[in-house]
Amino acid sequence: MKRSHLLILGIILSFLAIGVALKQFAKPKELSTEVFASLGFAFDMSSVSKIEIFKGAGSDKGILLVKEGANWQAKSLANAHADQEKIENFLKKILEAKGELRGTSKSLFSGFGIGPEEAFHVKLSNSTGSELLHFLIGAKKKAQEEVFVRRSESEQIFFTDTNFPLATGIHRDSSDAILESGYWASTQMIDFDTNQVVSLRVARRFDGQEIVTAQALLETDSKDPSKKGWKFVRNDLPFPIDGEKVVQFLELLKTSKAEEAIDPAHAKLDFSSPLITIDIGFKNSPAINLRVISLGGDASSYPAQVSGSPVLFHLFPFLFENLQIDDSHFFKEKALAITKEHLEKLVIHSDGATTTVDPGAKDWKGLAAYLKDIESFQVKALVFDSKQKKKVKSPAKYALEIYETNELPQILDVGDPLEDKNGYAAVMHGNSVPFVIQNWVFQKLFENLKRLEEGPEAKETAAPSRPEKSN
Repeated sequence: MKRSHLLILGIILSFLAIGVALKQFAKPKELSTEVFASLGFAFDMSSVSKIEIFKGAGSDKGILLVKEGANWQAKSLANAHADQEKIENFLKKILEAKGELRGTSKSLFSGFGIGPEEAFHVKLSNSTGSELLHFLIGAKKKAQEEVFVRRSESEQIFFTDTNFPLATGIHRDSSDAILESGYWASTQMIDFDTNQVVSLRVARRFDGQEIVTAQALLETDSKDPSKKGWKFVRNDLPFPIDGEKVVQFLELLKTSKAEEAIDPAHAKLDFSSPLITIDIGFKNSPAINLRVISLGGDASSYPAQVSGSPVLFHLFPFLFENLQIDDSHFFKEKALAITKEHLEKLVIHSDGATTTVDPGAKDWKGLAAYLKDIESFQVKALVFDSKQKKKVKSPAKYALEIYETNELPQILDVGDPLEDKNGYAAVMHGNSVPFVIQNWVFQKLFENLKRLEEGPEAKETAAPSRPEKSN
């Protein structure tokens, strides 16, 4: 390349470099961009006693959270208990927020939706009412989780990827966005002292009719007045109560959290015919009542109402399932447990054949395994449906008879599979309360009985006649 050509090329490149520099230098100051850095929202978290979140000038229509003692209350939602953890996380988000400077002029406010009349305001104050921080969140988003913010006294506009709309309970976008006080309410539905509970009642709805499915009372032990224990209200149940299971269910109620709290003003719901009603009675304070309904549809929703609470709740589906209990939920473990030393005889009736085991003082692997299977016996639920009750009668096609020294015989009668094939209807011989056992329980007790033939006194014969007793 000739020297003159190189000179011309050098001149052109020099002009290009100068042009780029001039263009960068000429960028308006109010539209400058800086790399992500702390927004400088500094305050002492422990000093924050009031949080106000509102849109435009309407501070009286926004969210008001006030700290009373160690607890936060949602004053804008009838003084409901606020979610302490959610508030702490919100304050941490503010302190840790980072962003980029995007503008420094009031003329840009409308473009970012961050003017005082259109933006969302967040104001933090201490116990004396002194303002610790007041910043604005723009009504216009760059993306779902990216917004523009500025201090109330500043014209500097920052872009941040801190999801302030989600953290503040702002639902939907721009002009139709609303502030949900329910977002800040605690999702813990019930708070009580388990040791003060003296009664529990659970009712469920079947075919439009409410039926009490579980009921227990804490009563003084008749043998030892210094002790108290839980007892079933019903006296016809086939198995005894395990008081610790009642306490465990109360702890479940106390510690379980709903999916979300709901502002009743935004949810017109009818709780007059609940699917589940739970009443918790106390020694020296009013009872607590929990009612649960279902909105149905493809995605079932389970709203709940708690007496004395200013908010409603949406339950997780699994919690709704866990609340659908009956008295069998409190049955003692190992209801059919056997003391090997006292066992005289087992008789198993299975689909027309009978296996009899007379172990005496002997033991063998098959018997030991079968006794463990009996130990694992458990009731899934009581039967309330009239059609399902007809699935079993005594004597039944399947039965397990247990004979022990100085004990009355235990006879488990098992009928036909349920209509949904998820278990079998069963009843204890001489008792009128039917219940459901799961398929695996049935299989353990009435299938693979040849393992018992390894013993010296096991034999299979035609089923003998048994006393007639129908339920």
